[in-house]
Amino acid sequence: MTSGFIKYRQSINNINIDEVEKKIAKIANVDEHKDNFIKVSHNMFYNNFIDYKEIQDKFDYLITIHEYHDLISDSSNDVPLQIDSPKLAMVIMDKVNNFTTLKDKLENLAKNEDYKLFKEYYTEAYSTVVGWYMDFHNFFKFPQISSACYEDQKNNIFAHSDMTLTNIICTEDDKFILIDPDSFCWHTELELVFNYNKTLQRLSQVGFGSFA
Repeated sequence: MTSGFIKYRQSINNINIDEVEKKIAKIANVDEHKDNFIKVSHNMFYNNFIDYKEIQDKFDYLITIHEYHDLISDSSNDVPLQIDSPKLAMVIMDKVNNFTTLKDKLENLAKNEDYKLFKEYYTEAYSTVVGWYMDFHNFFKFPQISSACYEDQKNNIFAHSDMTLTNIICTEDDKFILIDPDSFCWHTELELVFNYNKTLQRLSQVGFGSFA
């Protein structure tokens, strides 16, 4: 997230990358958005964007998304895909300057061989991540998120699906921020628990392996 304009030239069937780039240029002027991060994603559905906007201002560790634009239309009826897969969408969000990923931060602290400092930072990071998952379970759901289409459904928890140690960044003032907002989607409780265990396993591998 160090650049104001990032294009992911992903290989996706039946998509003309040149046409997509023309659409991007029409929608977003790079100079006007130099203080924003612009991401092209094939993961974010329009309805997930709407749901994300309901929570982004309530939790200060979430990146703020300002705009969402479909870049690909459904060839069958030539209208933007919203509820179904957008195939490709562009999101304009806040840009964070001067940060390091949690993975790099912990590895650098371990290299300094200061166990006390490493332990303090690691414990704070671990506690923070556990707190995020508690938020997901308790607040990132209906009715706190008003998507009526998910009421009484099994997929009733809106959570980050790819919380790797590179998707958690640390600012200069040691604030933790969760990036990659297009990874937010609806989960069952079992899926949330699975992702929770996977994230803590990643953290544990760093924490218990750095001074072994």
